[in-house]
Amino acid sequence: MMTNNRVLSVVPMKFGTIFKEKAGLEDILDKDYSKLRGVLEKIRKKQEWSVKVYLKDKKILGQRIKEKNETLKEKEKEIASLPEGMAYFVEEELKEIIAKEIEKELDNIAEILFERLKKQAVDATKCKILQKELTVRREPMILNAAYLISEEKIEYFKNEASTINQQIRRNGFCLEYSGPWPVYNFTRLEVEK
Repeated sequence: MMTNNRVLSVVPMKFGTIFKEKAGLEDILDKDYSKLRGVLEKIRKKQEWSVKVYLKDKKILGQRIKEKNETLKEKEKEIASLPEGMAYFVEEELKEIIAKEIEKELDNIAEILFERLKKQAVDATKCKILQKELTVRREPMILNAAYLISEEKIEYFKNEASTINQQIRRNGFCLEYSGPWPVYNFTRLEVEK
């Protein structure tokens, strides 16, 4: 919630939680007071920041994988020595191997980036990877994460995110961070009505 240019967090409950009467809300507050207090203590003087990483150039990553992987180098040499018909099948096999290696490498890169930024956070969580239709971007998303950051570490976190972005751009990636957001990913509280 934004008010007077400040972001205030609310304690979200399960989506669609509606109290028809004041008494129902009071009952929940009485019953779950310690849980609510714990959540509010957890988020005091902290902000939620979002980080999304996109793969801008798959060719760069594919080339890097080919250069590092001896098995792939051998397959390419094999293709060059085969007759055209047989070479086609080996090329198709090579494409499958490269695609699997790219997926493994993307998972590895996403994990490394997530953990690197997590060091600056009080808490962190991975969020659902959004499809291109939702991001309105051509590039696929490889990491979608939320970080709970102490207010005194916000500038350090932003500087670290900017540094990472500069480092990964030359390898065909792009990191975007945004915030502060209401502290939603770290305050979900299930209540029984």
